[in-house]
Amino acid sequence: MSRVARVPSKLSAGSRKTTREPGKPDVIDATAIARVAIREGFDSLPVAHPAGPKLNVRLLV
Repeated sequence: MSRVARVPSKLSAGSRKTTREPGKPDVIDATAIARVAIREGFDSLPVAHPAGPKLNVRLLV
């Protein structure tokens, strides 16, 4: 079963500021968040509990 975690923006902010690569911000954000999950340990991050449209999308996947 998959697990969705919440990554606090304060944990990924420093990584985004130091990234000077050209590209879409979404790619930069995704990379920063992945690095935080690896650094902090995925199990230490809070679990996200999607509701409404987010839950509907999750159920489709």
